[in-house]
Amino acid sequence: MVSLVLTSASIIGCTAIPATSKAGEGAIPQAIVLASPDHAGLAASDGMREFARLVEHLSDGAMTVELSFQYSGGISEGDIGTDPNSEVNTMVRDGGVELALLPDWTWMSLGAERIAALKTPFLITDDRVANRVAVEPVAGLMLSELDAFGVHGLALLPETIRHPVAFDRPIQRLADFDGMTLRAMDPGATALFNALGAETVGLPGEEFGQAVGTGRVQGADSAFAQHRSLPRVGTFTGDLGYFVRMNTLVASGHWYKSLDESSRSIISEAARQTRDYVVETNPTDAQTAQAYCDGGGTVVNAGPDSLADIRQAAEPLRAAYEQNEPTRAVIEAISEIIESVGPPEPIRPCQPDVMEPPATSESPGGEFPEGSFRAEVREQSLLDAGVDASTASNHAGVWTLTFRDGSLYDLDCPGSTYSARNGRISLLLGSDGPGCGSVAGAELFSAAWTYDGTLLRFVGVRAGDDGPLWQDFHEALWGGQTWTRVG
Repeated sequence: MVSLVLTSASIIGCTAIPATSKAGEGAIPQAIVLASPDHAGLAASDGMREFARLVEHLSDGAMTVELSFQYSGGISEGDIGTDPNSEVNTMVRDGGVELALLPDWTWMSLGAERIAALKTPFLITDDRVANRVAVEPVAGLMLSELDAFGVHGLALLPETIRHPVAFDRPIQRLADFDGMTLRAMDPGATALFNALGAETVGLPGEEFGQAVGTGRVQGADSAFAQHRSLPRVGTFTGDLGYFVRMNTLVASGHWYKSLDESSRSIISEAARQTRDYVVETNPTDAQTAQAYCDGGGTVVNAGPDSLADIRQAAEPLRAAYEQNEPTRAVIEAISEIIESVGPPEPIRPCQPDVMEPPATSESPGGEFPEGSFRAEVREQSLLDAGVDASTASNHAGVWTLTFRDGSLYDLDCPGSTYSARNGRISLLLGSDGPGCGSVAGAELFSAAWTYDGTLLRFVGVRAGDDGPLWQDFHEALWGGQTWTRVG
């Protein structure tokens, strides 16, 4: 039996760059670990892979970098803390790993005052500004502050402009924040949402999905490029970008100081070239918004008047950032960059077409059968269907589905049910359980079926409440193989 993972990633994963050395026959390359709290499918992993490639290239094979995603620091899966960011942060500061890629806000949580400028409300709302900040001297000013935390800052890598996403009613006015509970892991987003009248919670992935499923949480701090990490498809507010998320590439301070001058030069140069690679290859906010729309997502705009109200409500918070002298100095440097950049590319609203159940040439298989059915889901079949590598790996394996008297079993999701009518079956997940994944309390999928007494096939599969963005995944997972009756 495979637990229902859906958009949640496994806790511990590691991808190793081949350690073929050009440093000379018989030489053993120096192996370095670059740890990340995120899973391998997110955009930041591209920069990590480029850094690993550059280190090996620049050292002529004498140094290799092992990439470790969702690094646990040797902590067992059952004991890992609720925030893997803090686990990785602690490990790199203590020297447990040589390198780490961490979100900017982890340092803000420790008291970094210059990096806090990145969370000034409505300061950096344009990815072109974020890219300029990463390569200008102001980046070095922020990175130098990290020495106090036991790490050497190597580079700032721009990631995404942040937007609110709502799972029920869209956020288009200041009043819409009032009474909402939004998920925010970033303390900058927590402060902003609270200033705008919303409550906030910091929940890890599975608890986040369950809270959305029960209605306890109605929205989140997110980005178009990270929509697959959300528990279900939501409505983004396109013209309400409020700040940027930058990733910090850092080295353990003790380890970095122990390197000889040549090795330090290699690590620093690889970081610089990685920064340039990320700046050049990152899609714009507008491009990721369009991709979200093309995949079936929904984007609304607040409009100039509502934006003015929201910005005014955030002014006291912005003033608080500016009152801190180290933060203000960085804000002023960033403001000079903003003045030299024109207006950003607008985010266009969109709404998906109404999704009809897929047509099928096969007839429904009579009354839906009760019993236990098993299928082996192969990773390659998911990849061939266009499912991303991380999701495919997490969902490959042997699955069992048991249907009995309207109850659905074997998903580690208590309270799951099913109903069949008009030739289609709908599977509804329970709202609380370790295997309920990120769509707890929601419809998993619906489909027609064929059944010959032994073999069950789901046909005309339609994605459930996580929406059309996951259609290919659901078709491949549930409809891509034959389910054999085993009980």
